[in-house]
Amino acid sequence: MKVIASLIGFFAAMSDASGDRLLLQTQQTPATVTPAPVYAYVPPALPSTPVTELNCVIAAGQPGSCAGTVQQPQSIGYRFKAKCDGVASCAGATLNIFYP
Repeated sequence: MKVIASLIGFFAAMSDASGDRLLLQTQQTPATVTPAPVYAYVPPALPSTPVTELNCVIAAGQPGSCAGTVQQPQSIGYRFKAKCDGVASCAGATLNIFYP
């Protein structure tokens, strides 16, 4: 009985002593993090050349339509615009583009 009483006393003493230690950790301040620099993408400038346009604005089946024809724009440079505005105005058209 003395052994049981001494064990209970030992565990009671240990629980009182360890109740205020809380893992013995010190409070640390958070590290300051500097944000990474943000780089903006700047596309390279293209040489200023005139815009070559292919206007297919007449609907298919009408005279002057681009539908079903072979178009060969010449000297287009870097900028080319094809405008197919009519109903099926570019249907079946073949565009052969030759760069100088």
